[in-house]
Amino acid sequence: MLNKIDVIFNNLILKLRNFLLNYNNLEINSKLLIDSIKKNLLKRNLPSYILDGYRVYSQNDEDGIINSIFNDIGFDKKIFVEIGVGNGVENNTHNLILQDWTGVWIDSNTSSLKKIENKLNNNKLILENKKITPDNINETISYTLKNLFNDTSFNVDFLSIDIDSFDIFCIEKLNIINPRLICIEYNSKFPPPINISINPNKNFEWNHDDYNGASLFFINNKLNQKGYKLVSTNITGVNAFFVADKYYNKCKTKNQNLEQLYMPSNYNLFNYYQSHRPSLKYLFDKLDTEN
Repeated sequence: MLNKIDVIFNNLILKLRNFLLNYNNLEINSKLLIDSIKKNLLKRNLPSYILDGYRVYSQNDEDGIINSIFNDIGFDKKIFVEIGVGNGVENNTHNLILQDWTGVWIDSNTSSLKKIENKLNNNKLILENKKITPDNINETISYTLKNLFNDTSFNVDFLSIDIDSFDIFCIEKLNIINPRLICIEYNSKFPPPINISINPNKNFEWNHDDYNGASLFFINNKLNQKGYKLVSTNITGVNAFFVADKYYNKCKTKNQNLEQLYMPSNYNLFNYYQSHRPSLKYLFDKLDTEN
């Protein structure tokens, strides 16, 4: 009886929330704008991974883009490293774990990782509580992968980094792994050919303003030097996707230039409320099954 009362009460709260915040209209308007952007991409008559985008547990449409790129370039052992996973619910590898991937979550938020760690007892996902910098990225990834595989030869398929700061400078220093696909945040306020980044020599704490990360042009130059090429951004203009040179010709967006692949800021497209809030429960079920 008590559970039934709780359900009724929660439903009433949800309806009141949606009414006060007008979330139904927000969702409709967001989906209309997403549809409009995709129609404009189709009119260009160019292949686009953005057209394959969708959200399962990613912040925006990254889940669909990631799956589509791997459909083209393939993978080795389904191993990932994600730096900046938040509370674990909304990130770029949650959905991969449900597809039998194995890997590492690294984040500086102690309380969030503790909540996840307390429910995990598995050999498929390693958690590391650390603030990643250019100075410690190689040591930290090496340590976590050794804990996962007890091995020093790492064939990592996917690396995602979202730390709102020195992301590209961390990747610039990275040499312990050579992922097939890298997903990295870019500051889409600055379209190509603007070449700009935050000062890597200053202590940095993001104040949720426009001073964060680096422009797509800046990131592209750095990753080209490391042997990676841009194949897509995502529809909200948050993340960029780079593949290792040897897989580039397998991508349907090969030979498209930076201006063609750049997406401007559409940050709020996926901010509408979900009636069934996402959780970690399927992930916990999956990892328990693998034990």
